[in-house]
Amino acid sequence: MYAENKYRMLIPSLRFASISLIMFSSFLIQACGQRKGIPSGDELAVVAHSPDAKFYETMINDFIMGVAREQYSRRHNSVENLMNAEELHHRQKYLRECFLKMIGGLPERTPLNARVVGKLDRGDIWIEKILFESLPKFYVTGLLYLPKKRTGPVPGIFSPCGHSKNGKAFETYQTFHASLARRGFAVLTIDPLGQGERSQCYDPKTKKFPMELACPEHGYVGNPLYLLGDNLARYLIWDGIRSIDYLQTRPEVDHNKIGVTGQSGGGTLTAYISALDNRVKVSMPICYITSLYWRMGNRATADPEWDPEQDLFETLLNGVDHAELLTLFAPKPLQIGSAQQDFFPIEGTRATYEEVQRIYELMDAEAKLNKVEVNDKHNLSPGLRQAAYQWFDRWLLNETENSKESSVALEDEKNLFCTESGQVLDSLGGETVQSLNRQRLAKLLYRVPTIHSKDDLTKFQDRLRRDIHEVLNDSMEPQSRVALETSGALDRQGYTMEKLIYETEPRVRVPTLLFKSKSLRSKAPVVLYLNELGKAVEAQKGGLLERLTEIGFVVCAIDPRGLGETQYKVETKVNYFHPSLGVEENLVYNSFLTGKPMLAMRIKDSLRAVDLLSQRPEVETSKIYVLAVGGGGLMT
Repeated sequence: MYAENKYRMLIPSLRFASISLIMFSSFLIQACGQRKGIPSGDELAVVAHSPDAKFYETMINDFIMGVAREQYSRRHNSVENLMNAEELHHRQKYLRECFLKMIGGLPERTPLNARVVGKLDRGDIWIEKILFESLPKFYVTGLLYLPKKRTGPVPGIFSPCGHSKNGKAFETYQTFHASLARRGFAVLTIDPLGQGERSQCYDPKTKKFPMELACPEHGYVGNPLYLLGDNLARYLIWDGIRSIDYLQTRPEVDHNKIGVTGQSGGGTLTAYISALDNRVKVSMPICYITSLYWRMGNRATADPEWDPEQDLFETLLNGVDHAELLTLFAPKPLQIGSAQQDFFPIEGTRATYEEVQRIYELMDAEAKLNKVEVNDKHNLSPGLRQAAYQWFDRWLLNETENSKESSVALEDEKNLFCTESGQVLDSLGGETVQSLNRQRLAKLLYRVPTIHSKDDLTKFQDRLRRDIHEVLNDSMEPQSRVALETSGALDRQGYTMEKLIYETEPRVRVPTLLFKSKSLRSKAPVVLYLNELGKAVEAQKGGLLERLTEIGFVVCAIDPRGLGETQYKVETKVNYFHPSLGVEENLVYNSFLTGKPMLAMRIKDSLRAVDLLSQRPEVETSKIYVLAVGGGGLMT
């Protein structure tokens, strides 16, 4: 039973721990970096004055991007080597299985228990207020826009919202959805979880939101799902699939003509749902499609992202990118809407489009693929809305007149509430992602084997070590020789401090301080010091590391990648030492995409320090100890 569940318990735990470590340690670095006890000068610097000091300022990002580049190239070559439609079919089957595994699978269908709780008459359209349950007691609030003038069932469009705090009531979305309805479509839009009426954190007693809606709440609610090997996308996608289920319960909707379109976070869900739900016949993701490799490079210096649903673990490692999501939808009508000034890089959009063109060519469906670019920033601009109208008119209504968008009278947000209070948790209660998460955890039948003897314990420990190394993608065997260079030394009363740099793996070097007593005459026990604030903490005169040296220990203090002297230093739009924002968080999410979590990489740096110490003549190899502080404890 343990072996069956190791990926469900051990591996996801290490993945999530890397998020926790980097966010919390970033806060501590900012809050405590100037506190008494941390040297303010550069006496303890190992690489600050070296000719390649700049290398260390971007080392962690350069390494992650290097891994991503190799993975991107491998998957690109696999697309280039596709020879025919049969090979493509096999690839689509693999991609679907892989995608489902990355999100944690999909739930089983349960009764929707749908009901209309209100109706607005707006001249040529109706706006119905909808409530349904995508999972038992997991309430979804939505709006169904219906054209009054119809002679029979009309095509249905599900339109997921982007990251607007007020969800379905966002002004641009109101305009878009009402305009689609006026053109003859039944349009269903919903509040994504964490937005609009569906806060997962709202406190009905205090009437307060502990987290901001949209992106911040997505991060807060979604990050713990890595612990289960799941992703927030699982719930968002399921809400969308159940929304299509609801559309197909309505007699006004033609079940064989279903389209999906959305912008930003809604573009994400458009791509996901179109890839997984065969009922979708026409699709247009807007302001989302790029390439993960391009997006990873852009996000390191851009505004922070909070959206774990866009960062599925091991995506690039599994050979999946945005092109693969679109490949799963081929050969049905697909149009990519893009903005040239978007923070989803347009270069990646163009590269992905070229790859998908090849897929459509293999399936003799070139006429069903299109891309629209507007010279604008990230938004559902009039140009992209007009392109969407034309696309769905063409493929679902067989019309090409391309009439322009008319003005729409916007509704006050409260007029669109589906609940009395404006919050599901206040008016209806029910489940949250957090409560559903706990239920899934309870079903994971993880069992620690019964230990009857020392031999049983040893076998269990060995199994745990193998599993941990599997998470790290690292061999259990010690390195035969660790590449090492000396960068100087400090002479202090009673001991010396060597400044060293060792190589963990290609493109990764770890600055190190090694404390040795001058009176040392034989091998001595050693302490490996790991502190999330860096190796210089407690390294000053009279500090803890000096005291340990005085009582007979050799002390090795290191800066695992991304900490201390190897912290990522780059000009950004935001303060990247914010506890939950900025480039450090983005680097962690980037590391997830490559299947090399930040924490796993830092553990590897620590293990290589043990390899290094095992090769030192002054170290008693049977007496290697670890002293870890704060997040450093996760690296032990």
